[in-house]
Amino acid sequence: MRYLFSLLFCVSSLVLSAQSSLQYNYHRLEGSISNSPVVVHLHTMIRNESPGPDPTPQTLYFGTYYYTKYMIPIQLEGSIDSTGQITLYEWNGDEITGQFLLNEEWNGIWSNPEKTKNHQVHLQEKYPIGSVHFSSGAEHTSLPWKVELSNSPAAHLTMFYLDPEWYVDAQKTETLKKVYMKGAMGGRSQSDTCCSSMSEFFEKIRSTSFQSFEDRFRDMELDSIPEYMQYGIVEELQTKVLFNDAHLLSMGFYEYEFSGGAHGMYQTRVMTFDLINQRVLKLRDIFKKGFEPELMALLERVARKRAGLDEDESFEQYYFTPDIPVTDNFYLTPKGIVFSYPPYEIAAYAAGQIEFFIPFADISEWLQPGIGE
Repeated sequence: MRYLFSLLFCVSSLVLSAQSSLQYNYHRLEGSISNSPVVVHLHTMIRNESPGPDPTPQTLYFGTYYYTKYMIPIQLEGSIDSTGQITLYEWNGDEITGQFLLNEEWNGIWSNPEKTKNHQVHLQEKYPIGSVHFSSGAEHTSLPWKVELSNSPAAHLTMFYLDPEWYVDAQKTETLKKVYMKGAMGGRSQSDTCCSSMSEFFEKIRSTSFQSFEDRFRDMELDSIPEYMQYGIVEELQTKVLFNDAHLLSMGFYEYEFSGGAHGMYQTRVMTFDLINQRVLKLRDIFKKGFEPELMALLERVARKRAGLDEDESFEQYYFTPDIPVTDNFYLTPKGIVFSYPPYEIAAYAAGQIEFFIPFADISEWLQPGIGE
């Protein structure tokens, strides 16, 4: 995720600010690039870029889009300038593969990196039947270790979140909210009913995070705090939409924590909600028994392509493992499955969170009935 590096700079700026101005929104956009239909899942984040009593807000954009013919997610990130022009870059691994220049009505131009291809882009916000409407919000809070110290270590917690607001009817919406919150909590609570909204979940995390921070610093003196701990703790959570159509909702739950050292740690938990049956899909719901060898061979093929490795080159030139394990961290589109691996799971931190898309057509004999149809 390329936007991560600017995001983490913003995190450190944000927690030094005397004031916080946070906003978060999700847009489901439909339209075309040239004459090819596309769907865009775009998130808008407004946060403080500089410290001080009058911080400068910055608007960041990130998300994915896909051509409806293929439904392969393509990563997007960008920003808006003072004239209102939105610039979005599309990424494939570490490579920029295109650029959008859009106005605030979501119309503009798509260009390839060489600027030899330029296509008209027309988009508009739409939520067809089978998709979910979301409400959104952003919250930030801090707890200093010693209030009287201007440079006191502190715990900082920020959340950018989305709550399901409407799906088909009131009853199905309420059921979805319960299933969604269980997935969003990701094991942070022993109770499936601890929280009915992401805002309530924020309060739950704030309580446990601040208690952990207080326990960690309780018996320390200022001159005995190790250098790597002098800043304190930064924790951030984000919710993002990966797919939202045809009664299928795929979500990403991003978590970042910095508690000292060379860099923070982050991961994105991903999952897909089967909205018709009101459940989170598991691998056993997607594949028949015995699918692993075939799927691992496909994962190795796409992993080699991503890393630029020929078949005769050592896989471990780029990856930590001799093969790519099948992970439970996956999400669906109607045309395929995306497996997502956090930093250090299969490659170095600098490689970021790695994702591999496997088309259902490539593994059709192992699919459960009704999947990929």
